[in-house]
Amino acid sequence: MIEKEKCDNIIMKCENMFEEETKMKISYKKLWKLLIDRDMMKKDLVENTKAPVTEEELDKVGAFPNVAVDRIALSTVINGVRVPQIQAAFELVIEKDKMVNPEAQPIKGAEYVENLGMYLERKLYVFNCGHAATAYFGYHNNCETIHDALEVPEIKADVVAVMKESAMAMTKKYPFKFEELEAYIEKILKRISLEALHDEVVRVGRSPIRKLNLKDRLVGPALLAESYGLDNTHLAKAIATGYTFDYKEDEQAVEIQAYIADNGIEKAVEKYSGLTADQKLYQLVIENYKSIKA
Repeated sequence: MIEKEKCDNIIMKCENMFEEETKMKISYKKLWKLLIDRDMMKKDLVENTKAPVTEEELDKVGAFPNVAVDRIALSTVINGVRVPQIQAAFELVIEKDKMVNPEAQPIKGAEYVENLGMYLERKLYVFNCGHAATAYFGYHNNCETIHDALEVPEIKADVVAVMKESAMAMTKKYPFKFEELEAYIEKILKRISLEALHDEVVRVGRSPIRKLNLKDRLVGPALLAESYGLDNTHLAKAIATGYTFDYKEDEQAVEIQAYIADNGIEKAVEKYSGLTADQKLYQLVIENYKSIKA
């Protein structure tokens, strides 16, 4: 049997999910696999009837820390063959107290933290927020890629304002300093604006039902800002622009546009974003939408 104290296996499943501690079973030799999601992973492993194992046995195999992972992975076609295109820059944040040795830092370049949730929310409410806002602003202005969109000064100014509104709200909820989030924003913009990525706005803006959801990357931080009495006017503009995303090859975009056509933007914002007429954000989104469509 492998003793936990002597074990140097770290088993992670790299998916960003709030509060999803994982359960999963892997045929194990000595591995330094970046696989996250601690309880879900371990649950999958315990329930694997082909290789039955108990949770106690898994705990003797190694540590199952939660992680937040951020790496842009696309694909491109070279000589008629589609190949992966993985950006060199990345971020890997690991839940420190789930490590076998909480003081160990075995993965080079990773960040080890005690409150993983705040970093997951930072990614969703700052990184993903700005990425989606760029896509929707870019699509509305007939830009093909994220790079193209951020080359337009007005769009870039709006995106930066969106991200800063979200970042300011994050400083009220968590012990982030605004200056460090500003640096994080600059790093994000540098990463997503690379021309070589050829990251299409329709890819980044896809699945708008999910992305315009109450707790997702745009409405979530806008409501958070509102709860602290902070400015969210640019976030409202991004949400409203998301409701104009009418890419015909996206089923969710088609559904939203059909619903707006039949029921109006007011009902659509209630249905897809969970906002109500008594909320300031609701009014801002409706006003922005009508201004955009005028």
